[in-house]
Amino acid sequence: MSEFKGFIYIWRDRKNNRYYVGCHIGEEEDGYICSSSWMLKAIRRRPEDFRRRIIKRITTSRIDLYTEEKRYLAMIKPEEVKVKYYNLNTKGNNPWYQYPDKVKTIGEKISIKNTGKIHGPCSEDKKEKIRQATKGVKKTYTEESYQRLVDSHKGREHSEEWKQENSERLKEQWANGTRKALETQSEESNKKRSEKLKGRQLTTPTEESRQKQSDARKTLWADPAYREKMTAIRRNRKKKEL
Repeated sequence: MSEFKGFIYIWRDRKNNRYYVGCHIGEEEDGYICSSSWMLKAIRRRPEDFRRRIIKRITTSRIDLYTEEKRYLAMIKPEEVKVKYYNLNTKGNNPWYQYPDKVKTIGEKISIKNTGKIHGPCSEDKKEKIRQATKGVKKTYTEESYQRLVDSHKGREHSEEWKQENSERLKEQWANGTRKALETQSEESNKKRSEKLKGRQLTTPTEESRQKQSDARKTLWADPAYREKMTAIRRNRKKKEL
């Protein structure tokens, strides 16, 4: 069994006369600095201003290390936190799973909660019941939840990197046939639309609706992947006509 190695350390920023107290499990020269993002930003800008000193070495256990760290942190006055020290609080490391009594209590709670429950894969009978219960059920949104969904997408912009990756992915799907042919989608959708519109009285579109359709088409054609697909479709249609 390998020997436990840990230590309590203190960093000093000589320029601002500010300190940071913490602990680490591992070797003293393994490259670890600290867990404070605030201090890490400062040390990246001016590493020559920082010096570390080992306060105490612990070779027994994690609990002893964290307990000792907490003792040193308790020496910091509340008004010195975030001012004289880079430490944002004096709580330190105190994970519940390090203490057997707490582990037992939480384990008992989980055990009680799961009592009587059957875990593992569903039986075929249960799967069939779930299928029958959810058949034809459509997810519906309330007016409020739908508005929240719309608002969450407003102003969302994709990076150029995302657009490029998405374009490449679509090209690959079209090339290997994992995506339905657009012609087939169009035929199916046209047939469904035709059936849906049978018997309906058609209305003349307004200027506003015409403008919306025009803007939508412009947005689609601005996408290189869409233009490439539509060009390929038209080329195939011409070949069929010939």
